Amino acid sequence: MRDIFLSDLHIGVDAATNLYLSSAHEPELKAVLRYIQDNADQIRNVVILGDWIDLWMYRTTAVPMERLPVKREDRENFLPTPGQIFEANPSLFRKQSDGSGDFVTCIENITGNFYYVRGNHDITVSDDEINSFLPHDIAEDKKITCYPDGYSSGNVYGEHGNFCSMVCKPCESLPFGYFMTRAAADGGVKTPADLGAKLQALVEAGHSFADAMLICIADQVGRTTPFQFQMPDGTIMDASEVIGRFKDTSAFNLNVYKRTDGLMASDNLKSYARDLVNADTSRKIVVLGHTHEEVVVQDFMPVYVNSPCKALRSTYANCGFLCGGENPPPSTFVEIVHAAGTEPERVNVYELAYADDKPFVSLKYSHQA
Repeated sequence: MRDIFLSDLHIGVDAATNLYLSSAHEPELKAVLRYIQDNADQIRNVVILGDWIDLWMYRTTAVPMERLPVKREDRENFLPTPGQIFEANPSLFRKQSDGSGDFVTCIENITGNFYYVRGNHDITVSDDEINSFLPHDIAEDKKITCYPDGYSSGNVYGEHGNFCSMVCKPCESLPFGYFMTRAAADGGVKTPADLGAKLQALVEAGHSFADAMLICIADQVGRTTPFQFQMPDGTIMDASEVIGRFKDTSAFNLNVYKRTDGLMASDNLKSYARDLVNADTSRKIVVLGHTHEEVVVQDFMPVYVNSPCKALRSTYANCGFLCGGENPPPSTFVEIVHAAGTEPERVNVYELAYADDKPFVSLKYSHQA
């Protein structure tokens, strides 16, 4: 039997700022869904490790609306609910009689269950909201099982990967990354040039990390006045209120950001995966997402279990992503093959390849677990 792990689909409403745009990315996503449907008798569970839908990639001026704008060009001014994202993507979230691939059919046909771990871009989605697109009869029989933290089955563990990020980990309110992302969306979501040096100079000049980051983003998007954030509840939050909410502390400052989010960019969460195995050495395979970069690393220990150093055979896999950006690499996902339906035997990474301009699922590489 096999378990499928997907991450970082980032499905939105086709707003100009969304990472997932149906015209560019739906054919590839549907190819993955067809793969699941065509092999449903061999697929036990499907696990989505966060950022399935995207509630962050919208301009600061985007506002909640009672109805989904019909014209796609009007949606860049729109701050959607999960239900409106499902409504905007009926070919994915409604059963398709032509077999073209959809989530409903996948959930209905796999031998096991469909699991969903929240990421940072969908951190506020409730269990009821994520299940709302399912027809009543399927929801009763195969309701999507939701986890706020991580998925665990035997010696396989999975989560999104944002818990090690200073700006994206859960907090009492929306994380600072939410405000960073929406501010950046005003200018096309591009990382400011020389960000590290600019942040350092501003912090040394007396600015807090949050203030310095918003100044850097404002410079990038050409904004000369402070940001004002239209919020999902209809209120407006000024930049000063955001900065006041995220004051520098021992756990939130530029140096912590460099150690967490800076390391993430170069290490692709390998250090965090090591920490997860250290925390529970029964975990033989750790699967993460968040970085949008697929990888499989075996024997990435040694793990320090008391003393002396003890080497454990462990595998870290990152799903990569199923959405686009500027000049994106191929979309990828992870499959874990189980011997006799229990012990993990192989970790496969699949990518989307093309033949006659049509995407299909292709095995990229395979490792023994």
